[in-house]
Amino acid sequence: MQDLDLGNRRAPLTSKGGDTRARIREMDPDVIVLHAPHWITMVGHHVNCVPNPLGFSVEPIFPHLLRYRYDFRTDVELAEAIADQAYDDGLVTRKMRNEGVRVDYATITALHLLNPDWDIPVVSSNLADALTGKAPSRVLMMVVANVLALLAVWGDVLSFLGELLGALGIATCSLIALLVTDFKLVRSRTPDRVERVNWAGVIALTVGFGISYWLFWADIFELGFLITLVLTPAVYLGLRRTVLPPGTGTTYVEATAALREIDAEENPVTA
Repeated sequence: MQDLDLGNRRAPLTSKGGDTRARIREMDPDVIVLHAPHWITMVGHHVNCVPNPLGFSVEPIFPHLLRYRYDFRTDVELAEAIADQAYDDGLVTRKMRNEGVRVDYATITALHLLNPDWDIPVVSSNLADALTGKAPSRVLMMVVANVLALLAVWGDVLSFLGELLGALGIATCSLIALLVTDFKLVRSRTPDRVERVNWAGVIALTVGFGISYWLFWADIFELGFLITLVLTPAVYLGLRRTVLPPGTGTTYVEATAALREIDAEENPVTA
């Protein structure tokens, strides 16, 4: 198992490192300020004021895949100034000076992508109270989450979602069966023109989906999508060959008419 090394003493890992490095060099920044999205704290804002954070970070969820070496310099003067200004503005702020502190993997990854050489000074801070300026307690959020879960159970939300997914699956199969049948068995005879309204298709789709979903909803046959794959094409072909042959109750237009309408909307003709 090979360690991923993002330190500034080794070659960059990604093939795009050269492009990123070139863009950074074009901007020629004096410092990179990073507000880390995965360094989330419960209380206050923390600014890393350690002069030279370095170490070996093992990601706790996938330790066999994500292991990082990091070694970068902090612009301590700017970091302290940011912390002082935040404190003066009324934010709960602390200057983190703990040598050997573990840098979060999101900060490491972002810094590597921004500057694969790791030779630009950095100021990193955590994400806290960024939206509301308030920090709800963990206990309160656990209570709210459990209340919402109990309401979902009481309202039988899971059953509703199951029925909704079943209906969407049946409707999708109905539409696919109709399109394939129409294209292969009906419209192949008139490829250069189409109907404005395909009434046979509308009826077949409604009947196929309606009957299949009713069987599914009534627990008569749970695999409603299988029924509609057969029923929708059968109804459609039956209507086409009897009471609703192509062109009944509508008119034809060229197959490219829709494309012309789109082009006219995008490129209107003005006087």
